[in-house]
Order: sequence, then C-alpha cells, then structure tokens
Amino acid sequence: MSSKLLKLENLITQFHTEDGTVKAVDGNTLELESGETLGVVGESGSGKTVTALSIMRLIENPGEIKRGAINFKGENLMDKSAEEMREIRGNAISMVFQDSLSSLNPTLTIGEQIKRVIRFHKSGLSGQERTERAIELLDTVGIPDAEKRVSNYPHEFSGGMRQRALIAMAISCFPEILILDEPTTALDVTIEAQIFELVNQLKSDYGMGTILITHDLAVVANSCSRALIMYAGNIVEKAKVLELYENPAHPYTRGLLESIPDLDTKPKTELPSIPGEVPDLIELPNGCNFNPRCKFAKDFCEQENPSLENLDSNRAAACLRVNEIW
Repeated sequence: MSSKLLKLENLITQFHTEDGTVKAVDGNTLELESGETLGVVGESGSGKTVTALSIMRLIENPGEIKRGAINFKGENLMDKSAEEMREIRGNAISMVFQDSLSSLNPTLTIGEQIKRVIRFHKSGLSGQERTERAIELLDTVGIPDAEKRVSNYPHEFSGGMRQRALIAMAISCFPEILILDEPTTALDVTIEAQIFELVNQLKSDYGMGTILITHDLAVVANSCSRALIMYAGNIVEKAKVLELYENPAHPYTRGLLESIPDLDTKPKTELPSIPGEVPDLIELPNGCNFNPRCKFAKDFCEQENPSLENLDSNRAAACLRVNEIW
C-alpha cells in the first residue's frame, strides 16, 4: 500500500515588495506518494518554482511562507530549525534547479562538487570512498568515461552533461523525494528524451517520489502518473494524467492542451492560444483569476475565486462552471 510521503496543506507563500504583496502561492494543498511522479504544470509566473522552493524551505527575504504545513513523512518541516533543514536538504529531499550552468560552481570540478554533498551528509566516508562514489554516480547518470570526467569543470561539460551532473549530485545521498524544476530547459529534444528516460530509470531503481515542474504537457504525459495545473498561484486542477488528457475539466487546462500541435496539424496553420497574460500577482482580477482570459466566463465568474471542488475520486477543479463544461 502506498504511503503519503509529502503533504502540503493550505500553503501560502508571499513576497513583500514596495509595490505590494505578491501572492505567489495562495492556499495550495498537494500530496506525493512514495514511488510516484507528480507533474506540476503552468505558465511562467504560476507559482510552480515557488512551491518547490517552499517545500525546501528556501524562501528568503522579502519572501515568507505565511501559512500552511509541509508534512514530510508525518513531520511538519515548518517546525524544523535551520540546522535540521540543512540535514534534510540534499539528503532526504533534493532539488535539481533550472539553469545547470548557474547551479554549478565554475571554480570547482564536477567531482569535487558531488563529493562536498556526500561529505556533508555522509561524514563517515573516506576521501577515496567519496571519489569512488562520485565516479559511480556520474556513470549511473550516463556520463561517458566518468573516471576522467570527474576531474572536469562545468564549462567542459555540454548542457545535457551538466544537467546529468546536477542529477548525480541530487541523488548522491539516495533522497526520498527528488524535485526537478524544468530540468531540460534549453536542451534539444533528443537530450530531453534521454534526461527523462534517466529520471524514470532512477525512480525505478531508488523508489523516490518525484515532483516534475514543467510548462510542457507532452513531457507530463510521458513521465507522470498525476498532474497539478497551476495558475496565478493557485492549483486549478488535479487529475490522473490520462484522465486529464482525455477530458480536461478546467478551461485553463483545455487551453493548454489545445495549444499543443499534433501530427495532423497542417503547415502554416495558426495554433490556438490562450488570450492575454498571467495576471499581476499583486493586483489580481476580481473573482476567478482566470476569468479575463476564459472563453466560458460569465458575469458571476467576477464575483468569486473558486476553490478546488472534487468532481470524482481522482479529479478536482476550481471553476464555477465546471459542472456545465466538463
């Protein structure tokens, strides 16, 4: 029987600026089970990365986690001290950040950076054992000639190899949760496919719960069992991936799916798009955050921002008209 590895409850994360308070994550709840890959999807500015950083307790001033619980294996990470969180990060919960070049230290070799993570969390290993472990990890993530490559610097790796090195660093202490924040940004489709094949293999080998943050629903279809759709700081739909594709419930999800080209799309055909932009998170629209861009919106959609409503045992959506249009 699967267990709830992670559970966020009513998470609110805000950033206080001179112009006002940015409601980056606004009362969200999610669950992750052991061995599951959960996709978190949405446009830039929807709150995906801030949700991940909140889980890691990496929100810094002028930001704050205003309210909510981050339960990891039944313990609320909000109750942990800074020192306790340092023990958890990179050990029990790891994250692979978007930009591999800026995430790696250009003055240290790839091997040294992996060994520093191991040394911090596994202090009982000797220097030789840490080196052997770094080589083994690079080999595991598909870096050719790992014994020599372990002494290379980040600039000597290609973009795909740097991303693999970050994944090697993230799994170096066998974490129970791996968070991947757009791990294939700026990589070509061939390397992207290789990275996701690697992640799926690692999940199978280590039994990790995985959170995949992306704007690409096609990636979610191939990699995830469940998906959350985020918009303007809110989760607007939760569903199993196959059900999400076959019958999306929220108008925003429908818009995202309709904008994906397929093999039957004729050349020079203009693809459908969602009009407008993600709203300013300081001055959100009246009522439903999506209503200014929604083709199904009615006057009453300007009166209330709906919360998630369970449609069946596997599906929830936040839309005042969901029962009419689903």
